[in-house]
Amino acid sequence: MNLDNIIISVLILTHTPVLNGIYHTQSTIMRLYASIITVISCLMHATERKHGINGKFSKYSKVFLLLDRISSICGILYFLPKIFTSITVEFMILFTVGFIALVLGEHLYKSQKIAYMFAHSVWHLCVFYLLGEVIQMISL
Repeated sequence: MNLDNIIISVLILTHTPVLNGIYHTQSTIMRLYASIITVISCLMHATERKHGINGKFSKYSKVFLLLDRISSICGILYFLPKIFTSITVEFMILFTVGFIALVLGEHLYKSQKIAYMFAHSVWHLCVFYLLGEVIQMISL
């Protein structure tokens, strides 16, 4: 197994925190949306080319990257107004840590794939944990 496959596998595993939210929500729509965004993100990373990682089925990379971005933007536009008054300091700290890791990873991927994998994994763990929390908040 080469380094690219390890990076892809780790990034896909970092989607698992959302499973708690999917399992505990009573809302079929929240369950469906969280499942779709998670699958799209996993497919985007499995076809990854953007960061010089040679994922399987790379010819579909641009399509999944576009779907990943669209589903993320739609989620933000849908969820943010619904949870805006419920955002806690802890939520903002976790999002900020994740966002800093995302930005840092984007600067590291060309020269340091392991550092990119670590930073991008922190981003995924933060954002998919928060997505799980959000779908539970909305479905209460």
